[in-house]
Amino acid sequence: MPDIMLDLARLREAHTGIAASINEFKDASDINDKLEEAIARPDDRSELRGKASDFESAWDGKRDALQENLQNILDQLTAILDGWEKWDTGTASNIESGGTETTGQSGPR
Repeated sequence: MPDIMLDLARLREAHTGIAASINEFKDASDINDKLEEAIARPDDRSELRGKASDFESAWDGKRDALQENLQNILDQLTAILDGWEKWDTGTASNIESGGTETTGQSGPR
């Protein structure tokens, strides 16, 4: 069976980044509302504010789909990290206790 090499630090870094991105997507609507308030109606004109609103409306459905995809990736990445750490801890404990029994795997499946 081939060896499996995982860079857990990079996987944790990716996990943190994806989680932060999901939070940003969740907050995007509120941020846009604040942007529209900040734009107001300069010179009694609402075109710029309307463009900001149009952009947010057009992006809303795409943002929801992207957020859902990111959540799915985050869930899978969490499962990989948790499964690997559980296997690694169990294997290390078995080795430290002098046991020779292993799962016969190079990592969790």
